[in-house]
Amino acid sequence: MAKRASIGIKLKERCDVLEKIIASMADTYRNKGTTADQKAFIETIIGAAIWYLPHTHKYWTGKISKDAKEALLLGKKTRLTKELQYPRKLAAKELLSATDRDVPIIELYEDIYAQFNIVTPLENKKISQFQRDGVFIDIEGAYKAAGIELLQITNEELASLLKGV
Repeated sequence: MAKRASIGIKLKERCDVLEKIIASMADTYRNKGTTADQKAFIETIIGAAIWYLPHTHKYWTGKISKDAKEALLLGKKTRLTKELQYPRKLAAKELLSATDRDVPIIELYEDIYAQFNIVTPLENKKISQFQRDGVFIDIEGAYKAAGIELLQITNEELASLLKGV
């Protein structure tokens, strides 16, 4: 229980400082003289900050790819990847572009940006091309375009799969 509380404190503290970082970078980001490459670099920086926010199992959607589940069922030594449903770089772009955002980053993070599915590393690589700016519309479309089928399972089913039961 103490660890969970410390993760909550760490998340709040990091989100508080991320709010300040975004506020300090927003003018530069929105400036007409800032090049597309510079904006992309700033988005990458903020996207990385989002990646380094505390990320626990509570953000798992309960979805696993069919390939990941089948590999686990077959007892294959399978690495699994937490694949964020909302691309970090797009989240950064939204946060930097918003001029009147009234929702705190911590809420956006917990409700949207931290949500993840479990996939194989190969699937994670496949879906990334459908999560880029100008291509990404929604997560369902991205998974469909990448040819990845998601299955809903329970925490108990995942635990059994990971144990090889």
